[in-house]
Amino acid sequence: MSYTTILEEIKKLSVQERLALLESISRTLREDLVSSTDPTAKLTASEIRHLPMEERQRILAESARLALADYQSGSKLTEFTEVLAGEDIYEY
Repeated sequence: MSYTTILEEIKKLSVQERLALLESISRTLREDLVSSTDPTAKLTASEIRHLPMEERQRILAESARLALADYQSGSKLTEFTEVLAGEDIYEY
């Protein structure tokens, strides 16, 4: 698919869909930048567990920063909880 074709298809999306796409692209670019510049980005949980505490905390803080947008109000991850608006989801 050519660059021009992709742009034409993007123009067909609503503003909200284009913003969501932009957000996803930004997130993947950040993740790619982190993994390409940080040798610890591809470590397994077991490998991270054996690192010094300061390094583990740095990795956790960066991971939390990258995931923040996913957990903020209005994201697709929290959409279903906003629909419930405090309703009890358990049936007795």
